[in-house]
This record gives sequence, structure tokens and C-alpha cells, in this order.
Amino acid sequence: MFPIFKVTCTISFFILEIKAPSSFPLFDSTIKFSSGSGWPSFTQPIKENAIKYEKDVSYGMVRVEVMCNTCDAHLGHIFPDGPEPSGLRYCINSESMTLDKETA
Repeated sequence: MFPIFKVTCTISFFILEIKAPSSFPLFDSTIKFSSGSGWPSFTQPIKENAIKYEKDVSYGMVRVEVMCNTCDAHLGHIFPDGPEPSGLRYCINSESMTLDKETA
């Protein structure tokens, strides 16, 4: 199983930034979209090197796990069926997100 780390979300000027325990921004709401999957979905991370990718063969499936590249926090998975511009769907585990109300 994957260890679940709390990811901090910061809202400022209507932009939601999703951060791992390392406090580095990973995703923001301007690249969030409704995938119909029930999971928060994004087309790309804020910075290309913010995310680490590893093959995941758990539960009889082959997927790509996405993690914080700084602290290895499990964030979710990536799939090749997202909208443009990337064509990717980063499904981020909502259980790993919290709202940082101090900066909201």
C-alpha cells in the first residue's frame, strides 16, 4: 500500500495550490478539470520537475503513480486520457489534500 501524506492546499486570488508536506506547490486550480471520475483531476503540474513517476502494478493493474519529487508523498496516478494541452489526467487523491485557511 501507499503511505498517504497530507497535501496542503493554499487559496490566494482564487487559485488553489496543492502542496505536498515539503510545502512546494504541485498543482493549481487553473489546470483542474472535471474528468467525471470523482477524483480531483489536473492536466499538468505547476513545474515539470515537481512530480516523480513510478510504475505501479498493485491491484492487478498497470498504472503510473505520481508522487512529490521532493518528499515522495503519494499523490495519485496519471492516465493518458486527459484534455489538451497535455492529453494527461493527473488523478490526485482528495484524501491527501487539506485546505490551508491561513493563506486563503
